[in-house]
Amino acid sequence: MHYLSPAVFLGKTFQLPFDVRILQRERKKLLAELELGGDDALKLNGRSFTKNELIDYFEELQREDIAAYHLAISKDPALLDFLQYAGIDEGARFKYAETYNDPGFISWISPCFRSAFIQLTKDCFELTDAVSMRAILNNKLLMTADDTEQSWLFIAGILEKNIALFDHYRGRGQKTSPPMMPVTEISAFIGHGYVEVIKQLPDSRFARIKDSYAFNMQHPAIAVFNRDRRNRSLAIIWVEEALALAISPDIKKRIQAKLNELLGLLRKQEKKRNLRAVWIIVVAISMGISFFNSSNESSSSIVTPNTYMYPVQPDSTMGLPDSVIVTAKKKDTARHQKRRPLSP
Repeated sequence: MHYLSPAVFLGKTFQLPFDVRILQRERKKLLAELELGGDDALKLNGRSFTKNELIDYFEELQREDIAAYHLAISKDPALLDFLQYAGIDEGARFKYAETYNDPGFISWISPCFRSAFIQLTKDCFELTDAVSMRAILNNKLLMTADDTEQSWLFIAGILEKNIALFDHYRGRGQKTSPPMMPVTEISAFIGHGYVEVIKQLPDSRFARIKDSYAFNMQHPAIAVFNRDRRNRSLAIIWVEEALALAISPDIKKRIQAKLNELLGLLRKQEKKRNLRAVWIIVVAISMGISFFNSSNESSSSIVTPNTYMYPVQPDSTMGLPDSVIVTAKKKDTARHQKRRPLSP
């Protein structure tokens, strides 16, 4: 059931008592519109109202106590917005009104409040909006005990459904294990934003399910850690989020032990990676030195300074070739033989 303010028909500054003639006129108009539309419900302020709901609504407006309830709500912008649009701003607080302590008021407004509350909490989980969840829970929940419990059961159902998904990863951490569901199917439910929404829920009602949720978050984390080395850091983050969510000391201790184990394995992996990098650098340096020495040895053996090509004039009568190979030593000897000593 959705809340509809009389301001839609009477204006935002309506006063008591309501003008019965205006109410009767609006009732007739809406029922005719519903009949002509051929639908089962009519939308007003973004909410759907059936024929019976509209009839009951206008009949209730003629009661003095109900009219007084509407007037109290009209003077509370935060409550009015919440009831009509299932939304609440950060830090928004409902005004204190004596009417809110009236059991008759609680009984009357409870179905509308529960409808808005369930819609808001559903949106908070889907949008990972911890701010709105915290804002509504910081206000008085204007519901009967039964409607409050129904609201908690709705939220618990969301969390238990996620826990069932986490359980799929139990025992699938080995490479030889059966194929596991893609992590994308559950990653949104174990991220920081989603966990922050859960943490806003009152421990007095959700401590047990928070512990269960946190403990079961380990299953996909362990599976990813063992089977997807590239995402091991992500798996560590999931376990850290589980530790932050857990309530009981025993569950916290068990999750902490698992976190320490995974961190130890991650450090070993990093150590092996660093040693491998050092080994590669050493080998590269060794190969560079060997190549440098080899290059020096090759360059020093290419040129023989005492041997070169020396051209001479051909002698056709002797049948000699166009050039002969002579050594530098022979050339120098011939030059010294032709040179005469200088006079003293």
